[in-house]
Amino acid sequence: MDYDIALVQLQEAVPVSESVAPVKGILGSFVSFIFYLRADQGIFRKESPAAAASDDQDQAQQDPGAQLLSVDTPKEGYHSEDLQKSCEACTEVPDSSHWVLVEPDVSTEKSVSTYSLSSPAGRYECSESGLRWSCAGQVILQYRFTDWQLLAGELPHMQYRPAGPSMDIKLISGELQEIHLPHFLCLGGSQSCLKDAVMVLHKQDSGVCLEKCELSRFHARLVNPSFSLLGLFYSLISLLLPGKEVKIHADVQVYLSSTVPFTFRAYLLPADAHLRQLLDNQELKEGYKGVMLAKGRPENPLQMNEFYVFKTTCNANICPGKLNLRRSDIVPNFSEVHLSEAVDFKMELLSSVDQQQHWEATIWKNECFREKPKQGGESTLDAADFLSRHRAVLIQKVQNVIQIADHMLSQNLINEEVYANIRAAPTEQEKMRRVFDALVSHGAGGKREFLGILQRECPDLLQELGR
Repeated sequence: MDYDIALVQLQEAVPVSESVAPVKGILGSFVSFIFYLRADQGIFRKESPAAAASDDQDQAQQDPGAQLLSVDTPKEGYHSEDLQKSCEACTEVPDSSHWVLVEPDVSTEKSVSTYSLSSPAGRYECSESGLRWSCAGQVILQYRFTDWQLLAGELPHMQYRPAGPSMDIKLISGELQEIHLPHFLCLGGSQSCLKDAVMVLHKQDSGVCLEKCELSRFHARLVNPSFSLLGLFYSLISLLLPGKEVKIHADVQVYLSSTVPFTFRAYLLPADAHLRQLLDNQELKEGYKGVMLAKGRPENPLQMNEFYVFKTTCNANICPGKLNLRRSDIVPNFSEVHLSEAVDFKMELLSSVDQQQHWEATIWKNECFREKPKQGGESTLDAADFLSRHRAVLIQKVQNVIQIADHMLSQNLINEEVYANIRAAPTEQEKMRRVFDALVSHGAGGKREFLGILQRECPDLLQELGR
């Protein structure tokens, strides 16, 4: 039986106790839960500028090497891997603030990445996974993405489906006050009722339990979470109403596959860091090894388990014609787009039902000739290392900074205020310095997108630098 289908069949509901006791065996589905927004606990706190400045200074002293993202920081800067943050449908939904963006140590074995971090007291967000936590003292964390199939025995009986990545989290030392798990649900408009239908599944050796959580725009918050050295299996899950699919934050990724013939792969997936990791791993394999083209993302949510189609403004053969937007622990769906010749063209994502446009991007002719990364040399540097190594040269030699800033704005790498600040700079060099300043708060994904813009706008300079 298809994994996703097994999870959406809803049975008669049974109540859940407040005690969150461990549950073994078969669990029923749940119709409604009580959801509390406790503003006094600070999750949606708005501070005065003076208080925020004081808080920033305190946090910087605790971790001077990390970038603090204050309440006044543009939302795009909180966590650039959260592609759903450009969604226009849920802008009124509060999100928590004051997070220090930190890059973890990453070890990879058999394509599985494990993230490790040691943090002093403060509020932190992992730039790779989107996981957030707060602590009153020193903690050491280790965490990794896991497959939902590990819960295949329990999930069908509970009649739930994933609403975000599942994570195996180990607290090596210290104590956490809160942990915030990323989700891809859109809570805008009528979907605000989903706040009452989301639980966190908590797996231990003693069994499985469901815990209440407080839902913000992109995360589910747990207070005083319990951990052991054995590691806990946290999974964010969502109750779906019978006959109604939820709207989610989604992502579109485009890769140049080959130049003979001209072939692109266009992926459609939920805005889930684990799925993005699976996609990246696939594109590194023999037979794929595509070149990512940094494009924008859908500005409105898409319907889960609905079909969508890619269209182009040029003659192209697109196969398959329709893609189902779904969440599973296999590599996301993609369509192959075959062109007979290299041309400038637009690619669109449309609903297969009403042909409504949900996403559009321009593929430029020169992007059809992008070389695949070579083994060794500058081309294998990741975007962050490349930009750091060549910062001085790029500041001195890039001459079309405003065009670059235009693309950054359209791809939500900067906001209007930062864009105006870049335009106001008196020289091209100062404009470029302000561009680099805006990149500080972005993780690896944001820097990859920016490097893609540079490769499109400054191909000769990037080739000179070995990219």
